[in-house]
Amino acid sequence: LTREEAAELGVQGGILVESAREPAARFGIREGDVILAINNQPVTSTNEFRALLERSGKRFALLIQRGDSRIFVPVRIE
Repeated sequence: LTREEAAELGVQGGILVESAREPAARFGIREGDVILAINNQPVTSTNEFRALLERSGKRFALLIQRGDSRIFVPVRIE
């Protein structure tokens, strides 16, 4: 997110989901969602997202901002 987008959403940072294809869509991730954290570790860039994802293994939880709501999305990759 740009600083302006983050301020508009009222968040410190995160990454915007521009499109949600498999397997992300299968877990309920949608276009327009903002991923704020992986396993309670804040995400502020795509590089950080990838690094946290690699360390998380096959099970992790995403904190997502969707509109005015924040939800946890559990993910299990097989």
